[in-house]
Order: sequence, then structure tokens, then C-alpha cells
Amino acid sequence: MSKPKAEYRVGVGASSILMILVVLAMTALSLLSFSSAQKAEVMGKRSVTMITAFYEAAANVQYKLAVIDGILMEVERDWTAGESSATDEEAFARDHSQSVTASQTQLLLAAFTIHGLDDVSLVEEEEKVQFSFSMDAGYERVIQVKGIIDLGENPRCQITAHELVSQQAEDNDGGVWEYSLWQASDLNSEPIGDE
Repeated sequence: MSKPKAEYRVGVGASSILMILVVLAMTALSLLSFSSAQKAEVMGKRSVTMITAFYEAAANVQYKLAVIDGILMEVERDWTAGESSATDEEAFARDHSQSVTASQTQLLLAAFTIHGLDDVSLVEEEEKVQFSFSMDAGYERVIQVKGIIDLGENPRCQITAHELVSQQAEDNDGGVWEYSLWQASDLNSEPIGDE
């Protein structure tokens, strides 16, 4: 006698379990995708605000440099007007002096204050004055600008450093240290101002 052949059939339970597993896997993948999209949106918004803050600060830096240039043009005009009333010896002494007088620096500082540039610091050096200022660029970053003002016959301004600096990192002692994110230092550009 022969044995009846056993048939193998997939029951309803196996296909239901398989369908439940597929639905759970798809749900998990959709949740991961949704979470990733939310994080990308947050990072995108943060990036936009960081970039906007940087460019606003960069525009303010350029405005401040333009005001400094305007002040130097006024100073040159005032000194040129004063030359006509000065004797030849006084004009020669002023043009060939080897050091910046305190009165010149004080006049510049007063002109800066009048024009709202209170945060620009001036340091005297022989026949030049170093200036520096920083502008908040948001997210604990600042744009630092340094330059030299030549107070010779034709007052000129030359930028020597222009960099974006982060003040975010802390050392083990709890102090904040700075590091450059972007910089353009030792610029070999022409001085700002009329020739």
C-alpha cells in the first residue's frame, strides 16, 4: 500500500505574520526618515541664520571701514587747509616728523567717537597708528579687523588682518580660547583712500 502524499500548504497565519513584519519594517524606516528630515530642517534653519548673521556683520565691518576712510579724508582736507596758513618750516616739520603726535591720535579718536566708532581702538607706532575692532557675527563668532593708518602727507588706511574667530571652545581650566574659522591676514592690498 502506498502512503498518501502530504501536501505542503502555507496557511493564512504565515502570510499574516509576514505582512505584519513588513508593515513594522516600513513604519520603522518611515520614522527614521522623518527624524532625519526634521534634523535636516533644523540644521538648514541654523545654517541660514548663521550665514545671515555673518553677512550682516561683514556689511557692518565694510560700513565701519568706509566711515574710517571718510574720517581720514576729512582729516586730510583739514590738514591741507591748515597747510595754507602754516609757514614752510611748520609744514616741513609736520610732513617729515618721524613720530605721530599725541594730538593727531587724540583728534582721530575724537573723530571716531563723533562718528559712532567708540569700539575702534588706536595704538600709536612711530609714524603710523594701528587700529582694530571686532564685530559680533552671532553664534559666539566675531569678525576681527586690524589695520594701519598712515598719518603722513596723505592719511591712508591699510587692512592687515580680517578674520572670523570663534570663541566657543573651552579649555580644561574653564577659560575660553579663540580659533580662526576664516581669515585674510597680511593682505597685500592697496591702502583705502584717494590717491
